[in-house]
Amino acid sequence: MPARRRPQRRRLAHYVFLLGSTAAIRRYPDRRRPLGVALTIGGLLLDGALGPSVRAPWFAWAYYPKLLLGHAAASWWPDEVLRAAGQQ
Repeated sequence: MPARRRPQRRRLAHYVFLLGSTAAIRRYPDRRRPLGVALTIGGLLLDGALGPSVRAPWFAWAYYPKLLLGHAAASWWPDEVLRAAGQQ
């Protein structure tokens, strides 16, 4: 495989993981906190398995906690508030 294709697969793997993780958190809002933590750890493990990005080695360590834990932790708000906001 040409060396230039590897970064594309790496980006695709992260993109698909982030989309799938977000969908899982949205699908199971009552489990968003443990899912957010588990999926953040999974994303960091994925990054470790793929190896760090040449151009942005900080990517996974910045975005997985921000996006997944941030989603999950809409967390500090009670479920009733989140449900009401989703119905507007």
